[in-house]
Amino acid sequence: MAHGRASFVLGVQAGVDGIAGLCDGLRKGVPSGGNSAAFRGRRSDAEILTVLGTIAHIDRCLRREGIEVLWSAMGSTGSQDLLRIGAALGLTLEARECVTVEDLQARDMDLLVYVPLDVQPPRQVEQLARLSMVAPRVRHAVVSEAPKWTQSQLMALKETWTWIDPKNPAKLAEQLGEVVRATTGVLLEGQARAESRPDFPEPTIVTRSPAFKDVLTLVDAVADTDSTILITGDSGTGKELIAQRIHARSHRRQAALVAVNCGAIPAELLESELFGHVKGAFTGAISNREGRFQAAEGGTLFLDEIGEMPPSLQVKLLRVLQSKQYEPVGSTKSRAANVRIVTATNRDLEEEVRCGRFREDLYYRLNVIPVHIPRLRDRAEDVQLLVEHFVRRFNAEKSRRVTGVTRAALRALVAYEWPGNVRELRNLVERLLIMSGGRETLKVADLPEEMQSLKVSTAGSLQKILDPQGELRTIRAQFERMILEQRLERFSGNVTRAAESLGIERAHLHRKLKHYGLTGYRGES
Repeated sequence: MAHGRASFVLGVQAGVDGIAGLCDGLRKGVPSGGNSAAFRGRRSDAEILTVLGTIAHIDRCLRREGIEVLWSAMGSTGSQDLLRIGAALGLTLEARECVTVEDLQARDMDLLVYVPLDVQPPRQVEQLARLSMVAPRVRHAVVSEAPKWTQSQLMALKETWTWIDPKNPAKLAEQLGEVVRATTGVLLEGQARAESRPDFPEPTIVTRSPAFKDVLTLVDAVADTDSTILITGDSGTGKELIAQRIHARSHRRQAALVAVNCGAIPAELLESELFGHVKGAFTGAISNREGRFQAAEGGTLFLDEIGEMPPSLQVKLLRVLQSKQYEPVGSTKSRAANVRIVTATNRDLEEEVRCGRFREDLYYRLNVIPVHIPRLRDRAEDVQLLVEHFVRRFNAEKSRRVTGVTRAALRALVAYEWPGNVRELRNLVERLLIMSGGRETLKVADLPEEMQSLKVSTAGSLQKILDPQGELRTIRAQFERMILEQRLERFSGNVTRAAESLGIERAHLHRKLKHYGLTGYRGES
């Protein structure tokens, strides 16, 4: 029985006929082919043969580990040529002309391996970004030299993909073993989770921010306890998602997670909402009614906006936390409260305590394990990931075909302060997709006016764009590439005018553009 499923994608923009010829030569032991006009000038025959030999080796290793392997090609034409590649290398290839991201998302797999063959660097970036949209649980690997890109927009790719260098076969077995073990572990963990957590699905949390990852590490460490947790953070940062993750990873996951917004229910009704009431307890109580504590029996009760709870009810909640019992409104009989309490607020409860609006003893009972969610402006490296996530989500919900945003639009989104945090970003992406009018790419002109006018060259924005942990030469390269992109955009891609404005020769600018993979501009030779 297979331990997992792997999909291999050949990145072949110019067609696979030349590569198929090389494979035929590889099978005969004589390099040949690769001379078609479309294929010429990409990679050398020797390089292609090295990569193809490597991936054939990977295929055999994966199969020995019990990994079921499927092969496809992206951006290519000619299914018969694709089948010739498979026959030459002994691979099982699908008889498909091409594969799309949507095809891969629908496929049951644990590992995705991308093999860029005759693809130029800018197209590699584009294809890697598209393939990164595959389900988050899928592991990604690419058979290519480690990337030299330093753009902040590509930082996510470096974290998403495991890089296997075909020129360093000594490390191949070790790297492959790590990927296979991780693949098998993910699959087994997923199976165990499906068996032990049939009722409550774990929420999708998108991040590569070190600060937010620290939050998730803390949450995962305390999720399977019954300790009370206080989640703090600005409105829209995702406090309810964290509460859902806590419940999904706890031993109470098979019971209910019941959420109550303490600020949305009138104070005179909140007690009945939480504890229930008996018939005749007050005017209009014509029958017994269970409260949220009873509904959450054996599970988790999430009290959102706990800072809005009136003082009279704070006393009763404190008693529940201390005695694990409560009384429905109008009843003299106590009931056991077998629930785990998770609370959240966007208020500074310490300040509320000092001002006398929140009980100090209750605050300390709730704040056993504090979890603080950073603002989106403090995790700007997540903006691109979140935009891509919401584009995929709303494409499906709204039947749109938007592929993403331009680099300039992304820089404006990163520079924005996001007072409404992730909720504001989600609402903006939804609105942009609805108003897209059939456009595939969203531009700066599509953004709200306050975002269009942002100056991304300010010191604050540079801090967000440049890697603060990188070496000096890396930061310098990031900054230089950003300046080149901005100057080219200013002159509508005219290399000659951009070079004049920078005070350098056009040939010098051309060399830099080639170095950073910025090609296809007017005036370039």
